[in-house]
Amino acid sequence: MNPVIPSLKPLLENLSYVFTDEDRIKEIAPILAKEELRLPEWNEPVFIQDKYEKVVDFFFIGNSINFKYWMKEDGIETFETYYKGIQASAFGMWGCLKRALDNKIPVLDANFLAELSRSAAAKIFRGNVEIPMLDERVKILNEVGRALLEKYDGHFYNLVEETNKRAFSEDDEKGIVDLLVNNFPSFNDISPYKTHVLKFYKRAQLTVGMLYDKLREKFEIKDVDELTVFADYQLPRSLRRLGVIKCVDSLERKILNKELIEKDSKEEQEIRANTIYACDLLVKEINKYRKPKINALHLDYKLWSDAEFGEWKEPYHLTITTAY
Repeated sequence: MNPVIPSLKPLLENLSYVFTDEDRIKEIAPILAKEELRLPEWNEPVFIQDKYEKVVDFFFIGNSINFKYWMKEDGIETFETYYKGIQASAFGMWGCLKRALDNKIPVLDANFLAELSRSAAAKIFRGNVEIPMLDERVKILNEVGRALLEKYDGHFYNLVEETNKRAFSEDDEKGIVDLLVNNFPSFNDISPYKTHVLKFYKRAQLTVGMLYDKLREKFEIKDVDELTVFADYQLPRSLRRLGVIKCVDSLERKILNKELIEKDSKEEQEIRANTIYACDLLVKEINKYRKPKINALHLDYKLWSDAEFGEWKEPYHLTITTAY
């Protein structure tokens, strides 16, 4: 069972800054139900097309460092790179990994990652500017390399083999998300709230979701419908625009004025918690109006794409974090 939404209940029962408009969800659900709401295939040139094991390792390693690409406190300048003549903006980090593999740099090798230096990483992730939080990314890749060597014979696909095609543990069956958050510190996306621990698990769930999208029947996940959306910068932006989540005036001003919102502050926690909760309600409401039914992966890609590639440019909230 996915522990994310149950863990958020204490916060959702004591909201101060962000609220989910359930009437608005009921209003827009039949409209969204008529849209395509497809799953992505991740076939862009920055993603590898290779044998199963290599693709699995690529997406796990990439998602271990898949966070924060905006540069300055105003959030305007973002990290970009060029891959084979294509400007990779949203996918800049992935383009760097693919470029490294093309140049025979073994970025999927656990021994290489365990010993990766800052200078070597700076060359791998070169772009229009130095990739944000490079030191944190190097530390994570070192940790990933060491943990893979110690526990999984150097490969994430061995972690997958320990599970019974599940994202979350059940009875004696291990889940991919649980193994990630328990064995790789950077995937353990949690936040303290009073005496509780809020669990968001953004990048751990995203890894499972992307591989499910990419490999389809080769990466069967029995409990895929238990995944939540991936609480990041862009989804709250889409939900605010749709009127599904609403911020109090003081927080809305901070977002519009591009002021930093502290990691683990109640404001940030409520943004992320309402994103997950509202989308869970929205998926259930949409499914009243369509067949075949959708899950969180369909809605997540719709909301993320609208925010990332849409023409509207309302700001997203700015929080310095490795979680998303």
